[in-house]
Amino acid sequence: MSRDAMAFIITGACGVGKTAILPFIKANLPQFNIHDFDEVGVPSYPSRKWRKETTKRWVDLSVVNLKSKIPTIILGVIVPQDVAEFVPKDLAKKFRFLLLAVSLEERERRFKCRNEQRETILKERINFDNLRSWLETSSFQYEVLDTTHLKIEETAGWVVDWIKSEWERGL
Repeated sequence: MSRDAMAFIITGACGVGKTAILPFIKANLPQFNIHDFDEVGVPSYPSRKWRKETTKRWVDLSVVNLKSKIPTIILGVIVPQDVAEFVPKDLAKKFRFLLLAVSLEERERRFKCRNEQRETILKERINFDNLRSWLETSSFQYEVLDTTHLKIEETAGWVVDWIKSEWERGL
């Protein structure tokens, strides 16, 4: 691979479409090392400790890949401050974040299709608000995509185009 590798973090609260777009991203970016944050398994009651340990695992993989010039994409509810804690300062500029957003009404509709409870919907609203404010105060470059009125294929296509564009621009 001729250009420098980068690490892309696709984050957002539950219900924004991260898992739904994963197969499309894998099919359209085969040169990337792509993972779902939760593929390591999620405990019944995930704790902050579990989240941080899992974040460290994915950051460590991304760093190894960066040093080997392998571009990486991780999708999941990933907290920018956790990433910042584990990324070596000299590599932080190689990380890009994409926050997928969705309206509360659309998230409720999606959650009802998944038989989720109202408490989960409200908790996820807080998670999204926190992710956005964490990104705004972080030093990471980031973009926000509202998926409210997009079909899965449209969201996935936009994400793939964004990743290609960011990778082309490099640092």
